[in-house]
Amino acid sequence: WQEKHQIEKFNEQLMYDENLFRIASEKSGVIIMSYIIKTKQLHFVNNHMFGLSFPDRVDNLPENFMKYIPRDDTKLKEEARKIIASMENDIGTRVFFLPIKRPDGRDMILRIQLISLSGADGEVRQCVGVLEDATETLHLREKADRDSLTGLFNRSRAIEKINEVLKDFKGKEGSVHACMILDLDNFKQVNDTYGHPCGDAVPLEAARVFRSFFAESGHVGRIGGDEFMILCQKPENLKTFKENLQLLENHGIFIWWKSQEIHVKFSAGCIFSKDGDTYDLLYQKADQALYRAKKLGKGRYYIEES
Repeated sequence: WQEKHQIEKFNEQLMYDENLFRIASEKSGVIIMSYIIKTKQLHFVNNHMFGLSFPDRVDNLPENFMKYIPRDDTKLKEEARKIIASMENDIGTRVFFLPIKRPDGRDMILRIQLISLSGADGEVRQCVGVLEDATETLHLREKADRDSLTGLFNRSRAIEKINEVLKDFKGKEGSVHACMILDLDNFKQVNDTYGHPCGDAVPLEAARVFRSFFAESGHVGRIGGDEFMILCQKPENLKTFKENLQLLENHGIFIWWKSQEIHVKFSAGCIFSKDGDTYDLLYQKADQALYRAKKLGKGRYYIEES
């Protein structure tokens, strides 16, 4: 009788806690999920939010999660696999951003924060996640991170992004990166001769050209009016990088302005480095290389290895 009474009391407490949890979740405007590692069951609390509808429970999650993802959405499947692997294997607090489509067809970004819970023996038995709509927040952040004219990373975000990338390089054997500063030649003269609207068209076209050559292999930012910075991650080899740079040098920047073709060249200084430098050190080295390029004559580039 005592055991039965204790079980009833325990179940009553569980129901009370679940209702409290649900109310807190609804008031906070989030979805709560709880993954039991041993049984591989995923439970949702407040599962009808943001125009989405999650099941109350998913059994054998690693096998059955595919039922809830469109067959042709391979990217979403891969991201879901990463999140499930993290729930089962990782510890501490971690955050994922998951781009999805709502039933009404609109794009949405879910922010998923996970935290693992351990038993008295220290074994991780459960993972709890909080899901919230981060679409507007990330869009505002993205807008704040971008140069309003070119759409490239602005100076502050370029520095932040480059430091993030360089942190990953640190201590990794064989890591190589190329950092380059590009400066449009005689940009002030274009502004003075043709006016500021033309002066806006030149860096806009320059951004398009730089992106077409290097965006796939790295990050491109506008760090000044006529100054750009490019960090290329793991270039295949120096020869290939030089060939791309030679093509870019020959291409130059062309725009049509009031039936007149305007050709603007650029000078570039590049540091090809295997070290885990900081942004400040790389900028200093690339700036020195740019100075050497200009000393040789405008419309040139100079590469220095370290």
